[in-house]
Amino acid sequence: MFSLESPANSLEQVIGHLSPVEQIRMLMRHPYFTGRCPACRQPIHHSQLRIGQCYCSHCGWQDHASDRKSMPTLMAQDRDC
Repeated sequence: MFSLESPANSLEQVIGHLSPVEQIRMLMRHPYFTGRCPACRQPIHHSQLRIGQCYCSHCGWQDHASDRKSMPTLMAQDRDC
């Protein structure tokens, strides 16, 4: 369903530094794996899903793995659930 062809960042670069628990949370919440925005839960079209560069056209949520800012936010959102 999802393509890893020439991703901006490899999966290892994006989640390799996370603890095993954080990696599981990422798998459960990140739109690359779920197909849904973690903020508004709207489906994100597969053409907008790339490791480290996801964008929700509904609410504007963005994931930019290169600056690592969205990952702590994603982890915090998961703790609030």
